[in-house]
Amino acid sequence: MHCSVPLPRIDGRSGSPHVGTPGGDAGELVLALAAIEQVSERELADEDVAPALAGYVASFGRFYMHSDAHALERLRTALEADPRFAEARADGALAPGRIESFVRRPPAALEDALLEQLVRSEHVGCGHLRTMLEHPQEYGARRELVQAVIREAHRLGWAHPESLDFVVLEGEHEERAVVRVLLDRPIHAYTRVPTFPGSPGETTSFFLAHPEVSAYLRRELGAFLLEGDALGGLAIAPADPERLERALADLAERQISATLRHLARELPVYDVHVRDDGSAPVVSGPNASLGCRAY
Repeated sequence: MHCSVPLPRIDGRSGSPHVGTPGGDAGELVLALAAIEQVSERELADEDVAPALAGYVASFGRFYMHSDAHALERLRTALEADPRFAEARADGALAPGRIESFVRRPPAALEDALLEQLVRSEHVGCGHLRTMLEHPQEYGARRELVQAVIREAHRLGWAHPESLDFVVLEGEHEERAVVRVLLDRPIHAYTRVPTFPGSPGETTSFFLAHPEVSAYLRRELGAFLLEGDALGGLAIAPADPERLERALADLAERQISATLRHLARELPVYDVHVRDDGSAPVVSGPNASLGCRAY
């Protein structure tokens, strides 16, 4: 079901329908690798991440990661001051309005230099990944691990653009609430999941979350990690399935709570209960902010 979910993210700056999962696929992969490190009690090497990403894409489909226009503009300013990009600046490749094209397809000789800039927190436009880089201890994920996932996602897009959904969001963070979509029934691969735009109007936006769908995806992710060839051969011992499931669930709750503390601490929460009988959804709330309690 993961590969059929449209544009997974929690960010509210989009008018397109999506399922709310923090950080999209990039956030889920960081979560998976951090859980592997926790359960195996060892740090993964940077070179482990590329085959892990390849295994993830082969199993779940196109990989989603987003940035925003503000982060790209900060990146453009940094590249203009970086002498390694003098030729690109002279060629006009760093002119206003062209930075997104440059990031999507840079000259091969500048890829490594660009990656050094792309993993700096101020150049990461996804709030979940950015705050994870800024506060790694709160998230239970190493900064270096998050950076490795961001680097390899960009490398994937350069080598196989058909495999990466790299979306640049526009506008400001003006979310006024957190909206949780609850189906109140078991989730399966065939379950039809209602999606909503995080920004349904010109003056209204909200952070969107599908807790039950996220929980289902984590269960599938746990089963996937225990496959013999999962994540390019990085599967943990099959004797530890319960420990891995607990690690995934605990880390997921820890990470979404941390992101909501940083991005939505004071926002009210509304629950949208979708009924099986086809009747209109029932909306409850506002409830207390999720930023100071569990997801």
